[in-house]
Amino acid sequence: VLLPFCKPFFIPHDLTVACSAHLKELARRNFFKVTNIDASHLAEYARRYLPPDWKQTGKNLVTWDNNNSQHPPSDWFQEFWRFLNSHFNELSPFTDIPLIPVSSLSGSQTVSVAKLQQNTTLIFQKSKQLNLPDRIAQLVNKVGGTVVRGNEWLRHVDLDSYVLCPSPRSVLKVLMNLDFQHLVTELTSASHTARDELKDYLSYLDSLSKAEKDFLLKLPLFQTMKGFSVAAQSKQAVLLISGLTVPTELPVPDSIIQCSTETDRRLLQLLKVHLLDTAEAAN
Repeated sequence: VLLPFCKPFFIPHDLTVACSAHLKELARRNFFKVTNIDASHLAEYARRYLPPDWKQTGKNLVTWDNNNSQHPPSDWFQEFWRFLNSHFNELSPFTDIPLIPVSSLSGSQTVSVAKLQQNTTLIFQKSKQLNLPDRIAQLVNKVGGTVVRGNEWLRHVDLDSYVLCPSPRSVLKVLMNLDFQHLVTELTSASHTARDELKDYLSYLDSLSKAEKDFLLKLPLFQTMKGFSVAAQSKQAVLLISGLTVPTELPVPDSIIQCSTETDRRLLQLLKVHLLDTAEAAN
């Protein structure tokens, strides 16, 4: 069940007791390439005998096809995870093996399956009574992350290292593990509403490490006075909350960005961006 593509290599079950015992003794003595398979061999054989198309792709997602005889049966995933829960406290031996169906296998013909990765870009839609807002989930998928949903049986003591629980901190971690240039391109092309919702979600972080702050400062999450999406790095922000405005005829340098909502204010304060009032911006 655990190694469906290794069936030809296993000795038959209908051998006599004496014959089976003799073969096991040969394996113990390492004769004739006969091996006693135990839990420690599982990662090696699971990796070696992956479906050919799963091996050939360099991507973090592969496609499981229920109609493809070279792919494991649908119940294999659940059985494999049951075995992992019984025999492994850590999942590190299984990195780069596609083991995470990103949507429900029930009734599905094809499902994307994610590899276990150390610098993960996977996050649960729902886990431990926490939920990722739908709009944030859509944006995470758009920028290159993967939101995992369905399959309630997908649990393991070490799984949080590979599929993050839904939270602002986890979303930030996913973003930091993505290809930066691709992320910037996707954020720039995202709708103003989508960027605002991401800012709002991240603005509820209680603190930022230096690496997190430096990273967020480089993302095009804010707007110049002319409405262009820019990063907050090396910039100041003008407070436009509570009806404050800057006269449209007043030339404002591009080094000044808008702080036009309470969300902007919270996030800019987290990022330690200097906030100007309209009078200061006019000088």
